[in-house]
Amino acid sequence: MCVKAYFQRKFINFLVKRLFNAIEVDDVLRIKGDDIYCKGRKIPDDRKSEVLSDANRLVKSKLWQYLCSDARYQANKKMYYQSQKFEDVMFGKAALWTIYVLEERLRDFVKYGQRKP
Repeated sequence: MCVKAYFQRKFINFLVKRLFNAIEVDDVLRIKGDDIYCKGRKIPDDRKSEVLSDANRLVKSKLWQYLCSDARYQANKKMYYQSQKFEDVMFGKAALWTIYVLEERLRDFVKYGQRKP
């Protein structure tokens, strides 16, 4: 890799990380102790049970499984068959990582819902 491309990538990473990051930690849906938070606010118990029920349905959904498989296939196709340059491979890897994060977060909520009260 040439030095110019290296510094271009570093500069773009800096700009995206520092200037264009529109998501803050409080915007994230997260589990903390016995509570679920979204946008920094605790989700009420009635809504929490609805979220957990949705998570259980989604993880068992054939459509969700098909969509994840299709997204993985599309990302792999982009990386292995259609890539013309390094950025195409990086795009495919980013897509695969996004799918992984979604699946892991969904599993986290299912596990949370299965805990003993």
